[in-house]
Amino acid sequence: MEKEIWKDIPNYEGIYQVSNLGKFKSYERIVFFGKTKTKRKSKILNLREGIQGYLYTVFSVDKKRKTIKPHRIVAEVFIPNPENKPCVNHINGIKTDNKLENLEWVTYKENIDHAVKIGLKKGVRGEKSHYAKLKKTDIDKIRDIYSKGNYSQKKLAEMFNISQAQISRICQKKNWK
Repeated sequence: MEKEIWKDIPNYEGIYQVSNLGKFKSYERIVFFGKTKTKRKSKILNLREGIQGYLYTVFSVDKKRKTIKPHRIVAEVFIPNPENKPCVNHINGIKTDNKLENLEWVTYKENIDHAVKIGLKKGVRGEKSHYAKLKKTDIDKIRDIYSKGNYSQKKLAEMFNISQAQISRICQKKNWK
């Protein structure tokens, strides 16, 4: 069984902690309700599942509430990010498994590629891809024009504002099969 390690959360030192197992707890502290002060005991916080399946909890400090995503906090506290990657990936694909060994820093592309690889997302191709600069009608037009021999690949690339290499792949049906 893995040993649980607790660390203070940056900007919430002395108020909240996170563990390497993805749990959160609050410190014992005095809170004010109007003019009444009350002692709050330390407790493990409840995590709830959000609309997209990720867990979240709410921190409350000085009457200000903030929604917190556990996977992000676990990564920020326990995993170095020297390349400053923006996303936290769940290695096993389970969005509710926020244990340290299941998390890693990734780029947006690495995150999507991982989701496609493990079957969480289908790879989007053609004009439905957000990377697509062309529509299916453009592809048909490029192939038709090129097959007639009236324009070079370089000229077609200029006309459609893409690279000559991309035109070549389209004409050879390596792209947009």
